[in-house]
Amino acid sequence: MRYVASGLIGEKAFCSEFFLAIPIGIVIHYFIALFWTVVFFWAYTKFKWLSKQKIVVGIMFGIFVWLVMNVVILPLSLVPSFEYTWSGAIKGAVILIIAIGLPLAYLKK
Repeated sequence: MRYVASGLIGEKAFCSEFFLAIPIGIVIHYFIALFWTVVFFWAYTKFKWLSKQKIVVGIMFGIFVWLVMNVVILPLSLVPSFEYTWSGAIKGAVILIIAIGLPLAYLKK
């Protein structure tokens, strides 16, 4: 959670004396998840074709979230820079597909 908090407060989040980094990271993490859930439900009501292929839509939404977060949001935040690897990118995208994309696609009826 310190890494997530570092997006808002920078390197200070990694200092062990800054005990608020973990609660801040948790709040930010849940806010981000809530934001993407709202985006998905909004898009689902606007574009009826999204209800046709739940698995494909779930996979595509997970990839979309990964792309926006890693290409747009993280570079604009205070998160320390790190080296991208294909294995890390694939793992991150798969996590978002499984944890965000597919559950949302199946929850919305």
